[in-house]
Amino acid sequence: MIVTFLRDFQTFWLKIEMSKEDPLETQELEDIYYAYHYITDELSYFGEKKQVGRFAFQLADLLFHTLFQHEVFASRMGSIVPSNSDGSTHRRTRSLSKTVITNYAPHLEKWIKRLGHFLSYFPDHRPYLLGLRELFERLQSTSTPTLITSQ
Repeated sequence: MIVTFLRDFQTFWLKIEMSKEDPLETQELEDIYYAYHYITDELSYFGEKKQVGRFAFQLADLLFHTLFQHEVFASRMGSIVPSNSDGSTHRRTRSLSKTVITNYAPHLEKWIKRLGHFLSYFPDHRPYLLGLRELFERLQSTSTPTLITSQ
């Protein structure tokens, strides 16, 4: 389900760029956000079960790090974001127009808050959640969105 969600998220933004639609006027974005909301709730639920072990946290790491590497979050994250808890990085290649990124930037908060919501279920400092906590802090600390320019 996570991979399907990430594929749908990426495909949606590619279609937006090609069609020049306003992403805020599409039901598809709300459907994608609903799927994201559902997935984060499920990860929270399974993360609380001892029988699952770290599997739910590995899936959460995949979800959040991959999602927040998407260029629509570039205005929040800058041109390089950590890909995972080992500190490796990926450079962004931008294909979305500055207009799309600028217009949608104020609406990113609800996506970021879902990461905070997930982490709130695990207040103890588990070492395998450190990468997600750092990602959330970085997203929260970047309060003034700035656009990246293509090089």
